[in-house]
Amino acid sequence: MAIEQKDIFQFRSWSDLVQEYSTLQLKYESDRLPALAGIADIVSRIISDQYLSGIWKANLSSGLLWNPAKYPAKLSGIAGVPSWSWASVIGPIKASNITRQHLEANYKARALTKLEEGHSIREPGSINVAWNLISDHHHRHAGVIEIQDL
Repeated sequence: MAIEQKDIFQFRSWSDLVQEYSTLQLKYESDRLPALAGIADIVSRIISDQYLSGIWKANLSSGLLWNPAKYPAKLSGIAGVPSWSWASVIGPIKASNITRQHLEANYKARALTKLEEGHSIREPGSINVAWNLISDHHHRHAGVIEIQDL
C-alpha cells in the first residue's frame, strides 16, 4: 500500500498521540494497548490500514523509530506485546517524526539490505531501512534498522 500525502498528517498525528499517551500513568500497564483499540479501529477504517501493536503497517518502517524518553527503560513484561512496540516499555517515549517517504527515498537511492562495516549485503527475508538526514539545525542524523520475517 502506497502512502499518499494526505496520510502523512494522520501518521504524524498518531505518533504525537502515542508520544503523549505514553506519558500517562495507567493503573494497569496491561491496559496500554487495549485502551487505544477503539481509536485504532476508527482510524483503521479511515486510512484502510492494519494496526500492529500500536504501529500502522503502512508506516511500519518509521513507526519502529521510537525510543524511551528516559534510560534505563523499564520493560512492561506484558504477554503478547512485542518488544519492537512502544507499548513494551513503561513510561514516556519519543516518537520519530521521520516519515516513510523520507525513508523510502533514501532506501531506494542506496538500496541497502544490511550495513556491515560499510558494505551492503543482501539477505533473503529481511529488509533494512537506512536514513541520513540533515536537520534544520545542520545536525546529521543517520541510522539503519533491520526488519526480518515480514
